[in-house]
Amino acid sequence: MTRKEFKEFYKESHDKWLRGEIGTADFSDVLANELGLKEPKTEIVYEWYFKAEHGLWYLCTTLRTEEQAAKYFISDSYKKTGRSFEVPCE
Repeated sequence: MTRKEFKEFYKESHDKWLRGEIGTADFSDVLANELGLKEPKTEIVYEWYFKAEHGLWYLCTTLRTEEQAAKYFISDSYKKTGRSFEVPCE
């Protein structure tokens, strides 16, 4: 899409939005589609705590997916704290 085509498309879509022919969410979706924008890939990471060899529990300082936690923690004594976050990933 050329710069000129984009400006024409934007003006036309914006005018439709002003006339109430399309909603705000629809306007942004139409624009994103025309620009070829895609939703970012995301994953869920969790906060973890684990039991050290000497028996004390510690909060892990890094957020990890379930798969990462399974590989990282040597002991079977690790659990989620209950807090999770959806983050972009590559």
